[in-house]
Amino acid sequence: YDPYLYNMLIHACAKARNAKMAFELMEEMQRRGCRPDVFTYNSLMDSLARFGRVDECVDLLEEMESSKVCPDIVTYNTILHACSMKGDGEKALKIFGEKMPSAGAVPN
Repeated sequence: YDPYLYNMLIHACAKARNAKMAFELMEEMQRRGCRPDVFTYNSLMDSLARFGRVDECVDLLEEMESSKVCPDIVTYNTILHACSMKGDGEKALKIFGEKMPSAGAVPN
């Protein structure tokens, strides 16, 4: 099974604002032996961020880290977008001030 194809499908679900389907595709991807990568996680986060689901984005970040998938600047920008959608400036500052520097992510 092709992880690239799964990533494109998950990305399309995120753009269509269908987080449920995006997560179902990731579960199927994993069942079939494909390992999610940073693009997979970023697309899943995007599907959540569009609705301001900050806590779930942070949970996904923790899952990424425990799965040894390195977050990138897109990951953090997506979480910050979720914070802005929800109006959660406190969490945005925490991500910006703590998580990003500890991961070596430089704001762009």
